[in-house]
Amino acid sequence: MAGQLYAGALGAFAVPFVFGVKGLNAPDLSPGILIPLMIIAAILGGAGLGAIAGFLKGRFDINEIVVTMMLNFITFWLVSFMIKEGGPFMNPGGRGESFELSPSVYPPLIKDVPITILLALGVAALLYFMFAATRIGYQIKAYGHNPAAAEYAGISTFKIPLLVFVMGGVLAGLAGYHYFAAVPGVYKIARNYGYFGDLSFYGIICGLISQGNPLAALPVALLFGGLSIGGRFVQGKLNMSFGVDYALLGVLMITLVAFQFFYRYRIVWVKAEQERPVEEKLDVAVHR
Repeated sequence: MAGQLYAGALGAFAVPFVFGVKGLNAPDLSPGILIPLMIIAAILGGAGLGAIAGFLKGRFDINEIVVTMMLNFITFWLVSFMIKEGGPFMNPGGRGESFELSPSVYPPLIKDVPITILLALGVAALLYFMFAATRIGYQIKAYGHNPAAAEYAGISTFKIPLLVFVMGGVLAGLAGYHYFAAVPGVYKIARNYGYFGDLSFYGIICGLISQGNPLAALPVALLFGGLSIGGRFVQGKLNMSFGVDYALLGVLMITLVAFQFFYRYRIVWVKAEQERPVEEKLDVAVHR
């Protein structure tokens, strides 16, 4: 969810804030220490928020959609408090955004691509192995297909939701670090933070299209990321109306998800059986 992403971003920015590494300030610690600390803090921020939803789902079976939406609003207002005028993360220029990170804590780039791409590839491979070859991966899939049957088979209906939400929070926290602290030209929590709620919905759609395959989710995510950025660029160049890019993305998403129905099922036309006399039906029943 988007709230976990912003919790990860707040955790990542808390590290340079604590150590005084803001703007052009020189770090008190080596970047080799600060950058891993920022990643760990982002993971803890996202996982902590996810654990709240997972605990409430596993212990009290509270609807996770309602809980995560409420946590999203709480996190958005927390971000607003942190970066607004007078907030701890306020931009020195008075703008409604956080302070900019010092160049000393920029993560390395691989041909202009943040090194976090390696984290994404590693996590995708790890998740694929977990779901394909481990007991806990099987339990997660079993719980997802049928919680009642999973509980009857002895799978914990408390630990599994908690674990899944914590894992999701870890990934969202890493995404928050990547987006705000690793993408060139950003390096701050932007003032239009409230408009990034659709990122979580992109994740849901990518998961549906990739059929829950972590490796297949990578090219799908790249596709929609490229279409999102490219659509906005084309929209500006051609002076198109606002929202055209979202409309095109929506049509594409609906098409890809809808055609999964035809992948899983076949439409077969069955000719209705003609009504037979009662005597014939009784005769058939006797001789069966």
